[in-house]
Amino acid sequence: MINSFTITPRFEKRWISVYSPISIRQYYSSISWGFGLRAGPLMIGSGSIFTNLISNQSGNADVFVGLKVPIYKKSVASITVGSRNISSRSISSLWADVI
Repeated sequence: MINSFTITPRFEKRWISVYSPISIRQYYSSISWGFGLRAGPLMIGSGSIFTNLISNQSGNADVFVGLKVPIYKKSVASITVGSRNISSRSISSLWADVI
């Protein structure tokens, strides 16, 4: 088993993310530095691309590609009471008004 420790600074917006993982791995006794990008549901990156570009003695290489498919995404239900439209997240506040 290889122990590792990773810190990942990132910048996120609703439709785009940029991140750069920095890892220390026990087996290689070195630091790996990578880059990743998310655009909408598509993710692509590498945990060691910058290390491979900078160093002549890199001990690892990787790449990842992913697609996020929101199958179980919950919808927010709402009800209308009088002239108020209340979402399911604030039903408890409705009961507070009634009591």
